[in-house]
Amino acid sequence: MGLLMALTRGGAEVPRDPSVVGYGDSHLSHLMPIGLTAVRQDARLMAEHAVRFAVERLEDPELGPREAELVPKLVVPGGKWPAADLNPMPPTVKPPSPQGP
Repeated sequence: MGLLMALTRGGAEVPRDPSVVGYGDSHLSHLMPIGLTAVRQDARLMAEHAVRFAVERLEDPELGPREAELVPKLVVPGGKWPAADLNPMPPTVKPPSPQGP
């Protein structure tokens, strides 16, 4: 948001002169006079994975690192286009890798 404000104050016409894409799709970005295209991650799903992984680790301290791949969405302001998957694959959770010797 700070970048958008600085560009606008400097006389740039966003998105005509530069195009800006944000990450996170913050609720504050909707207060900007310029619509901001953003990449949105599902924070609730990230939190669910984090809590589940932490509980599993507490239950089994020998459990190796875990990963979860989440599919982000592209959010375009003004409803010109619906939010789009940036990855056609469904979210996955990778099993713990086997412990080495």
